[in-house]
Amino acid sequence: MIVPEAMRIMRGVYRRRRLAVPTLVVFGRRDRPWTEENMGLVCRDPERYADRVEFAYVDDAAHFITDDAPAAVADLALDWFERAA
Repeated sequence: MIVPEAMRIMRGVYRRRRLAVPTLVVFGRRDRPWTEENMGLVCRDPERYADRVEFAYVDDAAHFITDDAPAAVADLALDWFERAA
């Protein structure tokens, strides 16, 4: 699934579409290359593409965040759902 969808993204299929669903994107701070600094460069202006999007980072986690820090992810999700309601 990932490779075909990545190809669609690279071809610009979603270029003129806007994300309308409130979205929380969570990364582990030890996930390379998806560091907070790199994501700040890649997603400089998320409001340009989405109505409501936030990025959160979990300190003691890498790529598999739910395995590395399940309690932190649950806390972020519960907080997000409460605020998004």
